[in-house]
Amino acid sequence: MARTAWLAEGLVYGLPSVAADGLIDAISVLSAPGSTLALDHGEDGELLRAARTAVSPDFTDLWQGGPRTDLDVWLRRGGWAPLIRDIGLVAVEYGRPTPKAFDPRRAGTGRGWLVQAMRHPLPAGDVPQGLAGASAP
Repeated sequence: MARTAWLAEGLVYGLPSVAADGLIDAISVLSAPGSTLALDHGEDGELLRAARTAVSPDFTDLWQGGPRTDLDVWLRRGGWAPLIRDIGLVAVEYGRPTPKAFDPRRAGTGRGWLVQAMRHPLPAGDVPQGLAGASAP
């Protein structure tokens, strides 16, 4: 099986927990060692709900929450070595403002993460910089 690269941006938090578990299980089965996965995930909050409602009232209930377990545990269960980063810290590193819906200085926010993971077992010498010993904050 060849290595794959997966992008699940804007997807995981829109799924109910059972569907999120099914997604990671399916991706894991289809991924050879050394495959990569990138995704974003976040907690719903008052500001985020208001923003979705402003776009369309139909968007308000689209947030299903995704996995019930901690992201690190959820990914490692599928054989992934995750690097999980707070979205606000990543924004600051790139000279960008923290997204309002994930800014802990504001009331009504949730936490948000950007995730990069590699499928185990990793080929010798093939661990990207930043993933060696990766774990959740």
